[in-house]
Amino acid sequence: MKENLRKPPEHFPLGSHSTILHVPKSSTNYSFRIRNIHNVKWKLNVETLNSVPTDKINLKLSKELNKNTDTNKIDSIQIDYGFTIKNHVNSNNSIVVKGTFTFGGNENELNVEMSENEKIIEDSNGFYDLKTQKLELECSFIVRSAELCDFVEYLDLYNFNPVIHDTEANVLGVRMFLNKKIIALQSPTFLALIENQTVLSSEQLANCKFEDIHDFLQLIHGVDLSLDEDNIDTFLMLAKRLDVPRVIDYCKRELIAGCGGISKKKVTEIAIKWAFWDVMPEIVASAHTLADLKKQNWDLNELPLNVFDMITRKCFE
Repeated sequence: MKENLRKPPEHFPLGSHSTILHVPKSSTNYSFRIRNIHNVKWKLNVETLNSVPTDKINLKLSKELNKNTDTNKIDSIQIDYGFTIKNHVNSNNSIVVKGTFTFGGNENELNVEMSENEKIIEDSNGFYDLKTQKLELECSFIVRSAELCDFVEYLDLYNFNPVIHDTEANVLGVRMFLNKKIIALQSPTFLALIENQTVLSSEQLANCKFEDIHDFLQLIHGVDLSLDEDNIDTFLMLAKRLDVPRVIDYCKRELIAGCGGISKKKVTEIAIKWAFWDVMPEIVASAHTLADLKKQNWDLNELPLNVFDMITRKCFE
């Protein structure tokens, strides 16, 4: 990510998400979370199967609430969306669709149709990469308002506020304003990088996306974000590299709580990978009855023997 230090990225306090999808000539599903909205999962379906006769790419963005969310409350989330199908021959021929949509009540699905005078599906028109035979689709979502949702606002780390910030750092080429006192309490390692002006070249941040560093800093500054199986490994890696026990404990609590609907199989894999030997016993111990244990939905065929033994002992308590 190349940013001009004089012009920081725009701050979206209610959250945003962007990605680039490489779509084959078939239907594709993509799931994601806007990390500061805790109880909502998003799904994007890209339909290209019918593009040959109709010359249209159909997109469907849907919102799903977490299972434990009170569905009697009518929540509302307004987003700005943008979709771009890249033309590899001439970027001026790329197809762009932008708009605003409010999810809430019975309106929980956004349908977008992308079309062009020339056949999108044909290789000669430049929309499909000739090597990969895939379509490059840029997606961008910005939350403009949110009501009755479980969410927190992001701290603005791009514009100096004397009440919050007391230092400046160059983080992966972006000028950011941070609180040294808060960082010092949690990570002397990260504080040393800031004081020595070595954040930009630090090996601890190698191969990390700016978005992940930004959200990791939000966690350090006390903003609780939604974790799932797609991002929890990244936060654990950063927390281990920078020696931030609070973030490690936060990730463990999220695992125990089943962050983002993560499967028990995935929880087990992550717990073993990071040697979190206390995570599995706590999940099993949280079941007070056999019915509770069944609701945890363990995949017994995929579990290590020691975890299986824990569950078995719990059944006979």
